[in-house]
Amino acid sequence: MPASLTKAAYFATIELWFFSAIFGSELNRIQAYASAKFL
Repeated sequence: MPASLTKAAYFATIELWFFSAIFGSELNRIQAYASAKFL
């Protein structure tokens, strides 16, 4: 496996993890707000 491909996969994994961490917490916050508002 070429080094550049390994590096690209590594950065893609970090980017995906970072995005899912931010998006997941935002989603939880929105869900909590919605359930508090509508239930």
